[in-house]
Amino acid sequence: MGWMLAEKHEITTGEFRGFVVGRTKQSAADNLLKLGGRDLMGISLPPDLMTPKLAPADIAAVVNNRNGIRVTDSQGLNARLFFEGDQIVAIENRGVDKVEQLFKIGQTRESVNHQLELISKDNRRIEVESIGRIDSAYWGVVNRDAAKAVNILRGYDGWHFIVPSEKPGGATYRLFFSEDRLIRLEYERPRFEK
Repeated sequence: MGWMLAEKHEITTGEFRGFVVGRTKQSAADNLLKLGGRDLMGISLPPDLMTPKLAPADIAAVVNNRNGIRVTDSQGLNARLFFEGDQIVAIENRGVDKVEQLFKIGQTRESVNHQLELISKDNRRIEVESIGRIDSAYWGVVNRDAAKAVNILRGYDGWHFIVPSEKPGGATYRLFFSEDRLIRLEYERPRFEK
């Protein structure tokens, strides 16, 4: 027995199963709980929805308003910084060895902005883009308390979850937000074949 895709939708206007494009994350979170969403994860935005790379003048706005950023420069820096509240909680280094000298767990957003200003003053071309964080192990622990998980999920611009009660084998939802508003919903529901 296997499964085939029975239904697939991509919604960018209107309403689908209680989710309304243009409404806030709070509205989406309330509906997610109402539907009985499970296996909640923060996910990266697809490339077509990602914030374009920014010039130095716009960097502070991204650092101050996003939960994840990717920082690159002309000398090989390629770091992903993830925030909760005002502090860095995780760092992924995909470039040069000196990332640990530039950024540290617990560092504040203000300090990150200051560090990025120093990097740009060294005549290095610097770019910052907004990213999401995929961390299923983390979400698996938080998922024991759905309300708490949804509260944490609000900090991400990409949401992934399942609704197991949808027949016959549950449904997968992916919601994407920009400036706290739902801009796209992707839905898939399988069917079993004998």
